[in-house]
Amino acid sequence: ELNRLDRQYQFQKVGEISQPLVYSAATLVEGKLYIVAGGADVVDLSKLTNIFYSIDLKNGRVEKLPDFPGGNLIVPTAAALKGRIYVFTGASVDATNKAHNVNSAFVYSIAEAKWSAIKAFPFAVRGLNSCVLDDRHIFLAGGYKEDFTDEAFIYDTKTDSYFKTAPLPYRGMVSLVKIGDNLYCLGGEDKMRHRSDLAYRIPWNAFLK
Repeated sequence: ELNRLDRQYQFQKVGEISQPLVYSAATLVEGKLYIVAGGADVVDLSKLTNIFYSIDLKNGRVEKLPDFPGGNLIVPTAAALKGRIYVFTGASVDATNKAHNVNSAFVYSIAEAKWSAIKAFPFAVRGLNSCVLDDRHIFLAGGYKEDFTDEAFIYDTKTDSYFKTAPLPYRGMVSLVKIGDNLYCLGGEDKMRHRSDLAYRIPWNAFLK
């Protein structure tokens, strides 16, 4: 069965960028994958970047876009909504390879090819994850402050404001996925060098009541 699936679903190369990257943020908009920031090596974090580019998934065309204004970062999070790409938080790294969390947030207008600062996230954190809830709200949760956190907020794109909402079911750098009526919280790193196999779901509109 696995061999049959391997034959049916083959990975395809869709493009090539000018440098290797890990710990970037990415989001998909109308057939283009947008990727922002990251580092060149998973262990040596001394070479970070603020590069921002898109890959057209149909023809593989790579386009370099205006540099991310938040500086050289790892593990920011990105979410796309109404032709705009929102990028929140992350971490810079000093000369000793120590990470320093940031709370900055920016939005990129695809039509205007322009970055703008938006209201900073309530605290500095890295490994925050994001998920678009509807045509106005972005769910932001988890990550690592001084320790792993379960705190969750909703960003209102119309008012440029955050409000705190119900926490995640556990603390960690989780994955968030919205499918149908539900928001799923999946796996992630919940302790240093430890991975979680937990999986939860909740009706996503519960956060907006």
